[in-house]
Amino acid sequence: PKRLYTPLHFAISTNNAVATRVLLRHPQINLTLKNVDGQDPLIYSDKIRKNADATYLIQEKLSDQKLHVKGPTKLKRISADNWNTLEHFCYHVFTIYGIYCIYCIKKVNPGYLRRISDNKQRENVCIEFAKDSKWTPEHFCVTCIIRRPLRSKHCPVCHACVEKFDHHCTWLDACIGGRNHFYFIRVLTFGTCALFLWIKQGFSLLASQPSLSLWDILVVQFDPWFVYISILTIFNTFWVLFMTLFHLYNSIIYGVTINERLTRFRYDYFRDSSGKFKNPFKQSVVQNFLETFGLFRLLYMCNYKMIDWAKVYDLNDIQLSSNNKIS
Repeated sequence: PKRLYTPLHFAISTNNAVATRVLLRHPQINLTLKNVDGQDPLIYSDKIRKNADATYLIQEKLSDQKLHVKGPTKLKRISADNWNTLEHFCYHVFTIYGIYCIYCIKKVNPGYLRRISDNKQRENVCIEFAKDSKWTPEHFCVTCIIRRPLRSKHCPVCHACVEKFDHHCTWLDACIGGRNHFYFIRVLTFGTCALFLWIKQGFSLLASQPSLSLWDILVVQFDPWFVYISILTIFNTFWVLFMTLFHLYNSIIYGVTINERLTRFRYDYFRDSSGKFKNPFKQSVVQNFLETFGLFRLLYMCNYKMIDWAKVYDLNDIQLSSNNKIS
Protein backbone atom coordinates (compact mmCIF):
# COMPACT_ATOMS: atom_id res chain seq x y z
CA PRO A 1 0.00 0.00 0.00
CA LYS A 2 1.00 3.62 -0.41
CA ARG A 3 2.78 4.90 2.73
CA LEU A 4 1.26 8.10 4.08
CA TYR A 5 3.12 9.51 7.07
CA THR A 6 2.71 12.20 9.65
CA PRO A 7 5.87 14.28 10.19
CA LEU A 8 6.66 12.15 13.25
CA HIS A 9 6.29 8.92 11.26
CA PHE A 10 8.63 10.32 8.61
CA ALA A 11 11.24 11.35 11.21
CA ILE A 12 11.12 7.86 12.70
CA SER A 13 11.44 6.16 9.31
CA THR A 14 14.55 8.20 8.45
CA ASN A 15 16.12 7.73 11.93
CA ASN A 16 16.27 11.50 12.32
CA ALA A 17 16.75 11.81 16.07
CA VAL A 18 16.87 15.61 16.06
CA ALA A 19 13.58 15.94 14.17
CA THR A 20 11.98 13.35 16.45
CA ARG A 21 12.97 15.25 19.58
CA VAL A 22 11.79 18.58 18.16
CA LEU A 23 8.41 17.15 17.18
CA LEU A 24 7.89 15.45 20.54
CA ARG A 25 8.65 18.69 22.39
CA HIS A 26 5.86 20.48 20.59
CA PRO A 27 2.98 20.98 23.07
CA GLN A 28 0.34 20.09 20.45
CA ILE A 29 1.91 16.86 19.23
CA ASN A 30 -0.71 14.13 18.76
CA LEU A 31 0.66 10.65 19.43
CA THR A 32 -2.59 8.92 18.49
CA LEU A 33 -2.47 9.81 14.78
CA LYS A 34 -1.92 6.74 12.60
CA ASN A 35 -0.43 6.26 9.18
CA VAL A 36 -2.27 4.68 6.26
CA ASP A 37 -1.47 1.23 7.66
CA GLY A 38 -3.17 2.04 10.99
CA GLN A 39 0.04 2.31 13.00
CA ASP A 40 0.53 5.04 15.59
CA PRO A 41 4.06 6.43 16.14
CA LEU A 42 4.82 4.09 19.06
CA ILE A 43 3.89 0.91 17.20
CA TYR A 44 5.59 2.15 14.04
CA SER A 45 8.89 2.89 15.79
CA ASP A 46 8.90 -0.22 18.00
CA LYS A 47 7.47 -2.97 15.80
CA ILE A 48 8.12 -1.79 12.25
CA ARG A 49 11.25 0.39 12.19
CA LYS A 50 12.89 -1.04 15.35
CA ASN A 51 13.94 2.49 16.27
CA ALA A 52 14.84 2.11 19.95
CA ASP A 53 15.65 5.77 20.54
CA ALA A 54 12.35 6.99 19.09
CA THR A 55 10.44 4.32 21.01
CA TYR A 56 11.92 5.46 24.31
CA LEU A 57 11.22 9.13 23.58
CA ILE A 58 7.61 8.40 22.63
CA GLN A 59 7.06 6.27 25.75
CA GLU A 60 8.50 9.05 27.91
CA LYS A 61 6.26 11.60 26.20
CA LEU A 62 3.20 9.42 26.77
CA SER A 63 4.04 9.08 30.47
CA ASP A 64 4.46 12.86 30.72
CA GLN A 65 1.04 13.48 29.23
CA LYS A 66 -0.56 11.58 32.11
CA LEU A 67 0.25 14.53 34.37
CA HIS A 68 -0.81 17.94 33.05
CA VAL A 69 0.33 21.28 34.36
CA LYS A 70 -2.05 24.22 34.37
CA GLY A 71 -0.42 27.58 34.86
CA PRO A 72 2.07 29.97 33.31
CA THR A 73 3.73 29.21 30.00
CA LYS A 74 7.04 28.51 31.75
CA LEU A 75 5.49 25.68 33.74
CA LYS A 76 3.95 24.22 30.62
CA ARG A 77 7.31 24.38 28.90
CA ILE A 78 8.86 22.55 31.84
CA SER A 79 6.19 19.86 31.51
CA ALA A 80 6.87 19.55 27.80
CA ASP A 81 10.57 19.05 28.53
CA ASN A 82 9.89 15.91 30.58
CA TRP A 83 10.34 17.41 34.03
CA ASN A 84 6.94 16.82 35.49
CA THR A 85 6.39 13.10 35.62
CA LEU A 86 5.56 11.87 39.10
CA GLU A 87 8.82 9.95 39.43
CA HIS A 88 10.91 12.91 38.31
CA PHE A 89 9.04 15.15 40.72
CA CYS A 90 9.57 12.77 43.65
CA TYR A 91 13.24 12.33 42.76
CA HIS A 92 13.88 16.07 42.80
CA VAL A 93 11.89 16.54 46.03
CA PHE A 94 13.84 13.77 47.76
CA THR A 95 17.16 15.15 46.52
CA ILE A 96 16.48 18.78 47.43
CA TYR A 97 15.06 17.91 50.85
CA GLY A 98 18.00 15.59 51.51
CA ILE A 99 20.42 18.44 50.77
CA TYR A 100 18.40 20.67 53.10
CA CYS A 101 18.67 18.06 55.88
CA ILE A 102 22.45 17.88 55.35
CA TYR A 103 22.57 21.65 55.78
CA CYS A 104 20.57 21.34 59.02
CA ILE A 105 22.89 18.61 60.31
CA LYS A 106 25.86 20.91 59.80
CA LYS A 107 24.21 24.00 61.29
CA VAL A 108 22.01 22.65 64.10
CA ASN A 109 23.62 22.16 67.50
CA PRO A 110 23.67 18.36 68.00
CA GLY A 111 23.49 18.87 71.77
CA TYR A 112 26.89 20.15 72.84
CA LEU A 113 27.22 20.41 76.61
CA ARG A 114 28.80 23.52 78.07
CA ARG A 115 32.30 22.79 79.25
CA ILE A 116 33.87 24.52 82.24
CA SER A 117 36.73 26.84 81.33
CA ASP A 118 37.25 28.62 84.64
CA ASN A 119 40.05 26.96 86.61
CA LYS A 120 38.40 27.58 89.98
CA GLN A 121 35.15 25.96 88.85
CA ARG A 122 37.06 23.03 87.36
CA GLU A 123 38.80 22.51 90.69
CA ASN A 124 35.50 22.57 92.60
CA VAL A 125 33.96 20.05 90.21
CA CYS A 126 36.90 17.69 90.66
CA ILE A 127 36.60 17.93 94.44
CA GLU A 128 32.87 17.24 94.26
CA PHE A 129 33.51 14.27 91.99
CA ALA A 130 35.99 12.81 94.47
CA LYS A 131 33.59 13.20 97.41
CA ASP A 132 30.32 12.01 95.85
CA SER A 133 30.13 8.23 95.39
CA LYS A 134 27.35 8.62 92.82
CA TRP A 135 29.80 10.19 90.41
CA THR A 136 31.32 7.24 88.58
CA PRO A 137 34.11 7.59 85.98
CA GLU A 138 31.65 6.71 83.21
CA HIS A 139 29.58 9.77 84.17
CA PHE A 140 32.49 12.18 84.41
CA CYS A 141 34.36 13.73 81.48
CA VAL A 142 37.99 14.39 82.35
CA THR A 143 38.39 16.59 79.25
CA CYS A 144 35.41 18.91 79.71
CA ILE A 145 35.49 18.55 83.52
CA ILE A 146 31.73 18.12 83.78
CA ARG A 147 29.34 15.50 85.02
CA ARG A 148 27.91 14.07 81.86
CA PRO A 149 24.21 13.25 81.46
CA LEU A 150 23.44 9.56 81.25
CA ARG A 151 23.34 9.10 77.46
CA SER A 152 25.94 11.71 76.56
CA LYS A 153 29.48 10.93 75.42
CA HIS A 154 32.60 12.90 74.61
CA CYS A 155 33.32 13.28 70.91
CA PRO A 156 37.09 13.23 70.33
CA VAL A 157 36.68 14.92 66.93
CA CYS A 158 34.54 17.84 68.11
CA HIS A 159 36.31 18.00 71.50
CA ALA A 160 32.99 18.32 73.32
CA CYS A 161 30.41 16.21 75.13
CA VAL A 162 27.18 15.64 73.22
CA GLU A 163 23.82 14.78 74.76
CA LYS A 164 22.38 11.46 73.56
CA PHE A 165 25.49 10.99 71.43
CA ASP A 166 24.96 8.71 68.43
CA HIS A 167 28.18 8.96 66.41
CA HIS A 168 30.43 11.37 64.56
CA CYS A 169 29.67 11.12 60.84
CA THR A 170 32.91 11.32 58.86
CA TRP A 171 30.96 11.58 55.58
CA LEU A 172 29.27 14.80 56.69
CA ASP A 173 32.00 15.88 59.13
CA ALA A 174 29.36 16.49 61.79
CA CYS A 175 28.42 15.13 65.18
CA ILE A 176 25.09 13.30 65.35
CA GLY A 177 23.36 13.81 68.68
CA GLY A 178 19.94 14.10 70.23
CA ARG A 179 19.04 17.37 68.51
CA ASN A 180 19.97 16.57 64.92
CA HIS A 181 19.66 12.78 64.76
CA PHE A 182 16.29 12.92 63.00
CA TYR A 183 17.82 15.05 60.23
CA PHE A 184 20.44 12.35 59.74
CA ILE A 185 17.75 9.66 59.51
CA ARG A 186 15.86 11.73 56.94
CA VAL A 187 19.01 12.14 54.83
CA LEU A 188 19.47 8.36 54.76
CA THR A 189 15.81 7.62 54.06
CA PHE A 190 15.20 10.20 51.35
CA GLY A 191 18.62 9.58 49.81
CA THR A 192 17.90 5.85 49.53
CA CYS A 193 14.52 6.54 47.92
CA ALA A 194 16.15 8.91 45.41
CA LEU A 195 18.76 6.30 44.51
CA PHE A 196 16.10 3.68 43.86
CA LEU A 197 14.13 6.08 41.67
CA TRP A 198 17.27 6.81 39.66
CA ILE A 199 17.98 3.11 39.22
CA LYS A 200 14.37 2.48 38.18
CA GLN A 201 14.63 5.15 35.50
CA GLY A 202 17.88 3.64 34.26
CA PHE A 203 16.47 0.13 34.03
CA SER A 204 13.35 1.47 32.33
CA LEU A 205 15.60 2.94 29.66
CA LEU A 206 17.38 -0.38 29.22
CA ALA A 207 14.09 -2.30 29.16
CA SER A 208 12.89 -0.17 26.26
CA GLN A 209 15.78 -1.53 24.18
CA PRO A 210 15.92 -5.27 24.95
CA SER A 211 17.82 -6.13 21.77
CA LEU A 212 21.00 -4.34 22.91
CA SER A 213 23.97 -6.43 23.99
CA LEU A 214 26.11 -5.63 27.03
CA TRP A 215 28.77 -4.18 24.72
CA ASP A 216 26.20 -1.91 23.07
CA ILE A 217 24.96 -0.72 26.46
CA LEU A 218 28.41 0.02 27.91
CA VAL A 219 30.20 1.34 24.82
CA VAL A 220 28.04 1.99 21.77
CA GLN A 221 24.51 3.14 22.56
CA PHE A 222 24.68 5.28 25.68
CA ASP A 223 26.72 8.25 26.76
CA PRO A 224 29.80 7.21 28.81
CA TRP A 225 28.82 9.64 31.56
CA PHE A 226 25.41 7.95 31.87
CA VAL A 227 27.05 4.51 32.07
CA TYR A 228 29.53 5.71 34.69
CA ILE A 229 26.86 7.35 36.86
CA SER A 230 24.64 4.25 36.57
CA ILE A 231 27.39 1.90 37.76
CA LEU A 232 28.34 4.29 40.56
CA THR A 233 24.71 4.67 41.66
CA ILE A 234 24.09 0.91 41.74
CA PHE A 235 27.28 0.34 43.74
CA ASN A 236 26.49 3.07 46.28
CA THR A 237 22.88 1.98 46.67
CA PHE A 238 23.90 -1.29 48.34
CA TRP A 239 25.89 0.19 51.22
CA VAL A 240 23.57 3.20 51.62
CA LEU A 241 20.58 0.84 51.87
CA PHE A 242 22.42 -1.33 54.41
CA MET A 243 23.36 1.71 56.51
CA THR A 244 19.79 3.07 56.34
CA LEU A 245 18.24 -0.22 57.45
CA PHE A 246 20.83 -0.62 60.22
CA HIS A 247 20.14 2.85 61.65
CA LEU A 248 16.36 2.49 61.35
CA TYR A 249 16.35 -0.96 62.96
CA ASN A 250 18.67 0.13 65.76
CA SER A 251 16.73 3.33 66.50
CA ILE A 252 13.15 2.08 66.06
CA ILE A 253 13.31 -1.53 67.26
CA TYR A 254 16.05 -1.30 69.92
CA GLY A 255 15.59 2.36 70.83
CA VAL A 256 19.28 3.00 71.49
CA THR A 257 21.98 5.05 69.81
CA ILE A 258 24.75 3.58 67.68
CA ASN A 259 27.27 4.39 70.39
CA GLU A 260 25.16 2.62 73.04
CA ARG A 261 24.68 -0.39 70.79
CA LEU A 262 28.41 -0.80 70.15
CA THR A 263 29.65 0.00 73.68
CA ARG A 264 26.84 -1.50 75.78
CA PHE A 265 29.23 -3.96 77.43
CA ARG A 266 30.94 -1.05 79.23
CA TYR A 267 27.90 0.05 81.21
CA ASP A 268 26.18 -1.82 84.01
CA TYR A 269 22.75 -0.35 83.30
CA PHE A 270 22.68 -2.21 79.97
CA ARG A 271 22.89 -5.61 81.75
CA ASP A 272 20.41 -7.39 83.97
CA SER A 273 21.27 -9.54 86.97
CA SER A 274 22.13 -12.49 84.71
CA GLY A 275 24.44 -10.42 82.52
CA LYS A 276 22.14 -10.30 79.49
CA PHE A 277 21.44 -7.15 77.51
CA LYS A 278 18.73 -4.95 79.00
CA ASN A 279 17.57 -1.65 77.57
CA PRO A 280 16.64 0.73 80.40
CA PHE A 281 15.40 3.27 77.84
CA LYS A 282 12.90 0.91 76.22
CA GLN A 283 9.89 2.58 74.63
CA SER A 284 7.14 1.51 72.28
CA VAL A 285 8.01 1.03 68.62
CA VAL A 286 5.54 3.77 67.67
CA GLN A 287 7.22 6.29 69.96
CA ASN A 288 10.66 5.27 68.73
CA PHE A 289 9.48 5.73 65.13
CA LEU A 290 8.10 9.21 65.81
CA GLU A 291 11.24 10.29 67.66
CA THR A 292 13.52 8.82 65.01
CA PHE A 293 11.94 10.89 62.24
CA GLY A 294 11.45 13.98 64.41
CA LEU A 295 7.64 13.92 64.30
CA PHE A 296 7.32 15.77 67.59
CA ARG A 297 3.84 17.15 66.96
CA LEU A 298 2.53 13.60 66.59
CA LEU A 299 4.36 12.66 69.78
CA TYR A 300 2.48 15.39 71.60
CA MET A 301 -0.83 14.40 70.00
CA CYS A 302 -0.29 10.78 71.11
CA ASN A 303 0.47 11.94 74.67
CA TYR A 304 3.98 10.50 74.67
CA LYS A 305 6.58 11.87 77.03
CA MET A 306 9.32 14.12 75.73
CA ILE A 307 12.50 13.59 77.73
CA ASP A 308 15.26 16.18 77.92
CA TRP A 309 18.27 13.89 77.99
CA ALA A 310 20.58 16.78 78.86
CA LYS A 311 19.02 16.75 82.35
CA VAL A 312 19.00 12.99 82.97
CA TYR A 313 22.02 11.93 85.04
CA ASP A 314 20.71 8.72 86.55
CA LEU A 315 18.12 6.03 85.84
CA ASN A 316 16.15 7.35 88.77
CA ASP A 317 15.61 10.58 86.85
CA ILE A 318 13.41 8.85 84.31
CA GLN A 319 10.44 6.52 84.58
CA LEU A 320 10.15 4.49 81.40
CA SER A 321 7.66 1.70 81.02
CA SER A 322 6.66 -0.43 78.08
CA ASN A 323 3.75 1.92 77.38
CA ASN A 324 5.41 5.20 78.41
CA LYS A 325 2.25 7.30 77.93
CA ILE A 326 1.08 10.15 80.08
CA SER A 327 -1.91 9.05 82.10
